[in-house]
Amino acid sequence: RASATIVPKPKPCSSSSNSNHSEHSPSTMGRSTPAGRKPRKAVKASQHAKAKKPAPPPPDLERDRSHVGRRVSKYFGRDLYGGVVKKFVQRHRLWKIEYEDGDSEEMDWNDLSNAIELHERKSGKKKKGG
Repeated sequence: RASATIVPKPKPCSSSSNSNHSEHSPSTMGRSTPAGRKPRKAVKASQHAKAKKPAPPPPDLERDRSHVGRRVSKYFGRDLYGGVVKKFVQRHRLWKIEYEDGDSEEMDWNDLSNAIELHERKSGKKKKGG
């Protein structure tokens, strides 16, 4: 008896004709997709690395937190109320303000900067760095 060499059979193609093997040739390997499947988008290795890393904090996070404790002022009708920035909510970029009368609210950056500026004008204090 002679030893037999086992040769694996080629896998059948998903197309109806097995005579055309060009879709599995080395030059087109990975370019065509079997019928019914959507082609995958090519993703660079650097994109995979970026997707796995958590997003870095915004560059102004420390500045945003530094406003906690600052005094602010705001008009409600004709009355001017003073308050203090008590908390910074990073997720929504909001600052919680507690007023002297016990009320509170959250302000976005535009409202907060206006309230800080109004307080500095009314109290006669200068801005930082100015």
